[in-house]
Amino acid sequence: MRLVEELKEIGDEPIIAVLSGNGRTELRVLTSLAQRFDGSRKILFFPRLPIHPKPGSGLQSLKAVKTYLNYKITHTLFLIDREHLERDISETIENTLRSFGIDVQSTQLFPSLRENALLIDGLVGHHEVIIYAAILGRKKSIEECIAKLIELELRRKVKPEKRAIGMALRNHGTSIDTLLTKAQRKSLMTAFPSLSFVLKKIEENNLR
Repeated sequence: MRLVEELKEIGDEPIIAVLSGNGRTELRVLTSLAQRFDGSRKILFFPRLPIHPKPGSGLQSLKAVKTYLNYKITHTLFLIDREHLERDISETIENTLRSFGIDVQSTQLFPSLRENALLIDGLVGHHEVIIYAAILGRKKSIEECIAKLIELELRRKVKPEKRAIGMALRNHGTSIDTLLTKAQRKSLMTAFPSLSFVLKKIEENNLR
């Protein structure tokens, strides 16, 4: 599995579009994690520029699911921080999809995870769309995951805040990119449980 930012970099491999409701930090994390799932030829397409003319942020980024159908891309990986969601995660995401004209057929939850992950099957007209959703952070955001990775790899506890994380990395003479690249696979799986889980699901599934 590999990540690309432009469609011209893609051959005939199955494509999964990436929607990020938070920012570009996920790009760096996903680039590193995707390389660890090398058992398939699948492509994660994380566009450098938004595909949708009014992309929005948070849950609003899900409006691009329909836009990707214009590119014949029917599988989507949706990444969002926990803080953007209400208590009932599945209902919040389902209602958002329906508001964008996506008829949700079924939602599969995985309650055994420390974080949350969902697999959603929907319809846009007669087109089936599959959405893999990874909710980042148990309470707030992806910074919780990065802080956990620092604890596992650098043996240092740090607050799950951007400033504290940046300072910890500088004190160790490293960067987030280097940390992600050099981290053991087991550490990445532990620090990013929901994202690792859905990537494994994507790797295993036979995409049409």
